Amino acid sequence: MYPREYPIAARQSFRYDASQDEAIFTERVRFHTVKSWGGTKFAVMPPVAALAMQQGMPIGTSAKLVDLGVVTEFGPLLGVPGAEEVQWTLKGLGKYFAAPPAVTEHGKAPPELVAFRDMVPELTTLLADFLKDESAALVRRVESNQPTWYASFSEAILGAEHNMNHPSDAFQVFMARAKILGARPGQLEKWIDVPYVELGDLYYLGKLAETIRAYLGRKNFLKASSAPELSS
Repeated sequence: MYPREYPIAARQSFRYDASQDEAIFTERVRFHTVKSWGGTKFAVMPPVAALAMQQGMPIGTSAKLVDLGVVTEFGPLLGVPGAEEVQWTLKGLGKYFAAPPAVTEHGKAPPELVAFRDMVPELTTLLADFLKDESAALVRRVESNQPTWYASFSEAILGAEHNMNHPSDAFQVFMARAKILGARPGQLEKWIDVPYVELGDLYYLGKLAETIRAYLGRKNFLKASSAPELSS
C-alpha cells in the first residue's frame, strides 16, 4: 500500500530563552496526499536529537513520541503521528559559555581546544544566530596565539608533554570558520592542508566535504578561487 501523506519538505526554526537557559526547536513537515486511503501524517524529530535524548541529554518534547523502529544513519526515527510539527527543547547550553575551564583527572586544563568540538548542525546554527560575536572572538584568539592553527603537524601550544597539535584542534576551528562565521569556500580550501595519515583521516575528509558544500552553495562556483579572504 502507498502512504496517503507523503512528506515533501521540512523546515526547522528555533529560539533561545536566556531566562530559562533553553533552546526551543520546531520541526515542521509539509505533506502531499498521493492516495485517498491508508497512511497518516508523521512529524519527525531529528534523529540526532532523538538519539541524544535516549542517551540522557536534557531534551524534552511537546508531545509523546512514537518510535517507528527505524534506525537511520544518524539515529532513531521518532515522531508524532497525525501531526505536521513537533517541538523539542534543549536545556543547559549556557554553562558551556559561562563555566570555568574544564580540567583533567590530574587537575590540569586538557591539552586541546574544547569550545567547538563535536558540533552538530543545530549547535552551529544556534551559535551563528545568537553567539556569533563570541565565537568570532574565540577564533581570533586561537589564530593570534597560533597563526598556523590550520596546518597538519603544527607545533603544540597547550603542552601536556607532546609537541604536535591535536588534529581535532584544526578541525574544530575550521568548522567554526565554515559553519558559524561563514568563511568563503576559496579560503576554506586553503585551510584544508594535508591528511594526518595516509588513509582514513576523518578530519581531513570532513574539511573536504564542508569545503565542497560551501562551493556548491555559491553561484560563482568557477570564480570562487579568486574570492577575497575572510578577514579576522
